[in-house]
Amino acid sequence: MSCFRIRLAPVSLFLFGFLAIFAQGARADRTLSVIFIHTGGSERGSGDGEAIANLLRKNGFYVRGIDNLTDTEGGAGVDYFSTEDKGLATAVAKIVTEGLGAGAAPVLPRFQSKVANPPGFLGVWLYDPGTAANTPPADWTSPPKVAWCYQEHNLKLGQYLVACHFNKANCQQARGPNNPTPGTNCKYTDLSSASWSPKPKGFLNSWFQNSQEPFPDPFPQINESDLLQ
Repeated sequence: MSCFRIRLAPVSLFLFGFLAIFAQGARADRTLSVIFIHTGGSERGSGDGEAIANLLRKNGFYVRGIDNLTDTEGGAGVDYFSTEDKGLATAVAKIVTEGLGAGAAPVLPRFQSKVANPPGFLGVWLYDPGTAANTPPADWTSPPKVAWCYQEHNLKLGQYLVACHFNKANCQQARGPNNPTPGTNCKYTDLSSASWSPKPKGFLNSWFQNSQEPFPDPFPQINESDLLQ
C-alpha cells in the first residue's frame, strides 16, 4: 500500500483553519464578525453611532461601517443571517443595549432567514423609526449609568462642574463651542463606577454636580490639550 503525504502551503493552512472555525457550529470568535451600525438618521443616533462602535471594538468585535439608514419595518435590533451567528448577535445586542443605557429599550437579536449575507455579518439598528432625538429616556429620573458628560473649571468661583446629558447634541449645546470657561469636550461616559452625588434638571435636562475639587475618572479630565478657548 502506498502512502501519500500532502504538504499544504502557509496560505492554504490559513484558509483551512479559517474555514474550520466556521464549520464548528456556533461562532464564538468575535474577530470574525463584520458589523454594520445603522443609526436611524436621528440626531441622537448619529451621536451614539461612533460611541457604540468603539464600545463593540473594545469588546473584540469588528465594525466595518456606520450609516444613517432606518429599518422602517423591524425597527431597532441586531440582525444575523446565519444560525451559527446567534451567539455573536446576542452578545452584540447586550453590549449595544448597555451602551445606549439610560432607559433605552432593549435591542434584541433577530434571525433574518430571507436575507443572504456572508457568515459573521451582523446589522445593528439602534433606533425605531421616529425615535425622538430630544426625548429623555424613561429612567432619566434617576442618575444615569451612561451619558454624554463634560467637566468645566470656573476659575472665578474656584469650582468644578460636571454635567451629563442623555444625548450628544444637548451636551455639545450646553458646553458650547465658544465657551470661555476652561473645560473638556463632551465624552460618552460609563458612570456605573462614578463617585458623585448629582442633581437633576440642570441645563437642557442634565444631571450635574459642583465641587471645589476636580472630578476624577470616569469623568472627562481637563488638560491643556482639550481646553476650549
